[in-house]
Amino acid sequence: DCRVDPRHLSFDKGNAGCMIRVKNMMLVIRMRGARKPQNADKLDIPSGKSEGEETAQCTAHREVWEETGLDVEVGRLLHRFGNGFSLYACAPKAEDSLRDKFAVPESGRDEVKEILLIDPSTMANRATKLTESWRFPEQGEVFSKAFEKLAEP
Repeated sequence: DCRVDPRHLSFDKGNAGCMIRVKNMMLVIRMRGARKPQNADKLDIPSGKSEGEETAQCTAHREVWEETGLDVEVGRLLHRFGNGFSLYACAPKAEDSLRDKFAVPESGRDEVKEILLIDPSTMANRATKLTESWRFPEQGEVFSKAFEKLAEP
């Protein structure tokens, strides 16, 4: 089942992902690169392509579940990229918001090498090695600003 905050329910379709805050850190995945070798060891947010007629919010929920094993609640739209990709604020269940480590679930092992918590303040700085390790380095500033919005009601 797709968990969506009813206050932010949308029927938009398309590819999507989740910005997830855990202990004031950003949850990201390090990609395995099995399907696309150029993505090996790159960082990304849990995200992916829509399937069939699912909404973008349900795409975001499903992808987070498959890649991290977390059952998040998908909230408001934080950013829509020029290609139509939707970035949502997603909240983990209370018990998951207190964890320090996350194991990659069986469903994510083809794509995900590890799940990390990173300091988002390092993302917008192009001089940092962390920025260079992003799958899409140009998105660092957008992700950093989106993460700041998570603190807003």
